[in-house]
Amino acid sequence: MPEVYRRYGLPSGRVPYVCWNNWSSGPGRSLDLAAEDLSRHWLRGAGLMQ
Repeated sequence: MPEVYRRYGLPSGRVPYVCWNNWSSGPGRSLDLAAEDLSRHWLRGAGLMQ
């Protein structure tokens, strides 16, 4: 990893808020999604995609 950091720089540590929001505004749920479907699910939930 040191070579990767030298080449590309250190990560900022910033992530989309949606990843870490643990303040529930409703009942939780569990979804069995493939990794490639996760962003599509988030965008639909945010009303940004049909």
